[in-house]
Amino acid sequence: MAKKQNKKSKNKAKSTQNKNQKIAPKQSIPETKLKDKRSLSKNEILFFRVGVTIVALGLVVAAIVMIVNYYMGQEEVGPYDDYQHFITEEIVAMTQKINDTTYGDLDYFVGKSDYDEFRVILNDNDVFYFYFYDGNNINEEIQTTIEGLENISELPLIFVDLSEPYNTELLTNTSLTHLNLDAEADDMLLIYDMQPDSVDGFFELETDVDDIILALQNI
Repeated sequence: MAKKQNKKSKNKAKSTQNKNQKIAPKQSIPETKLKDKRSLSKNEILFFRVGVTIVALGLVVAAIVMIVNYYMGQEEVGPYDDYQHFITEEIVAMTQKINDTTYGDLDYFVGKSDYDEFRVILNDNDVFYFYFYDGNNINEEIQTTIEGLENISELPLIFVDLSEPYNTELLTNTSLTHLNLDAEADDMLLIYDMQPDSVDGFFELETDVDDIILALQNI
């Protein structure tokens, strides 16, 4: 009997000891961690890719605009760009040979708003000066002389840039052979007298720089 009581006493002690021990609470996973583990949906991935693409395209367009603006700003401006210029077609209209005593089809300039200012000069002058030059090789002496002229826009002075794409066939145009233009000359000044004293006085061509400067000074 004594042994049985001892066993019960031990069991009772263990039971009491187990009851006195605290049970550790179950750890819960924070809600934020659960959300972090959630994978992105297909729509979210699609929107993300679209957003990245739009941003990338925007940067590319901005870069292109900046490059274009840079090179446009670097474009050189010729010293005569603001003055009256003619291209081959207009020179032909102005100087083409109709017969031995008549040159030019002045009706070409009638009824066109682009020539409103030029028609005023055309009506007020009988002698015109055509300065042929190479826009890629400006003669500084002639440039200085021209810059010294007053009211250039009102003078019967017409500029012809031989480097202009529209003038590539000017020197070989059959409608201009009577002008005797010099394909080897760097600069030429054609003087066109619309009311000469003789049939031989319609056109005079200067190719020497000094002669060109002198003629320009006498406009």
